[in-house]
Amino acid sequence: MGEVYWEENHDYQIDLRNAAWSLELQPLYREYNLSLADVDWICEFNGISC
Repeated sequence: MGEVYWEENHDYQIDLRNAAWSLELQPLYREYNLSLADVDWICEFNGISC
């Protein structure tokens, strides 16, 4: 099941509660000291990844 996420500046949010699953990537980037990319979240709706 998805969740509601805020972007890092808390200016906007995305509601992915209707997704089959979702994952926020920012914590992983920080944990592994990776350069940030433009992808903040990944999710799946009706068998289609977004």
